[in-house]
Amino acid sequence: KDCGFLVVPDKRFRFLERLGLRRTALSECFKRMEAPIAVLRGSQPYQKLLFPITHDPTSMEAARLAFDLARIYKASVTVVTVTPPKFVARSNVVEYQKSALGQITHLANLYHIEVEQIHREGNPIEEVRRLAPDFDLLLLSQARDRKPSFFDPDVSQHLLRRSPITTIALPV
Repeated sequence: KDCGFLVVPDKRFRFLERLGLRRTALSECFKRMEAPIAVLRGSQPYQKLLFPITHDPTSMEAARLAFDLARIYKASVTVVTVTPPKFVARSNVVEYQKSALGQITHLANLYHIEVEQIHREGNPIEEVRRLAPDFDLLLLSQARDRKPSFFDPDVSQHLLRRSPITTIALPV
C-alpha cells in the first residue's frame, strides 16, 4: 500500500475475463492500490500524452496526474472524448463529457498547459486504440469500486491491457 507506482506485466485477458465473468488480478490491484498502475511498452521518451475522458467522475484526479507528468516531461497533452453510438450510450453521456472537458480545460489553464482536444464517435476502446500509436503515453482513471460485466465492460482495464503504448491508470 505504500509504493509510489505499481508496474504490472503486459498480458492479455483470458476469455472469461473479457466477458466479465471472472475477476482479474488487475481489478484486485485497483481495489487495493492507491498508487498509479502502469504497463510499460517502451514508448518513451514521453513527449505526447493521450488522456481519454471516460463517463465516470474519476477523470479529474487522473487529469492532475496527466498535467503533473506533462510538466515533468515537458510533454503535450491531448484530451480525447469518445461518444458511444446512440443505441448504446446513456442520454447524459454527451452532457457529462462537455462538463468534464470544461473542468479539465480550466485545470490545464491553472497548470499553464495547453490542451489539444479530439472528439470521436464509436467504441471507446477501439477509438482510443486507433489514436494511441501517435502518442507516447496513455493516462487513464479507474474507479476502485467498478464491477464490470459483459454488458458494461470496464474501458480503463481494457485499454490498460490492449493499448499499444505505455499506459498508466490511476485508481480513484
